[in-house]
Amino acid sequence: MPSESKSQPRPEHAPLAKAIRSRLAERGMTQASVASRSGLSYELVNSYARGQGNPTYLHFMQLARGLELSPKELMGRLEALQEPDSTAEPAAPQYPPPSLR
Repeated sequence: MPSESKSQPRPEHAPLAKAIRSRLAERGMTQASVASRSGLSYELVNSYARGQGNPTYLHFMQLARGLELSPKELMGRLEALQEPDSTAEPAAPQYPPPSLR
């Protein structure tokens, strides 16, 4: 019996994948409708939504349009998803502090 192969999202692409899936859910969109509005192929939008693709600048701009967001809004969502976990322990202080070096 062949094993089912599911590709895992690359950690550095996970915020974009989460932002896409979140926007699809909040607006009731499909990947196909985003592809149609953006001018990108369905396969490309799907790869970004799975965390497998790293869009070029042009594709990022097109993806934002397809998601009915400005590029700035999409980038803001990505930055919010990259925020460090507030429950994580703070980093150890550096000695001497950078200001005294």
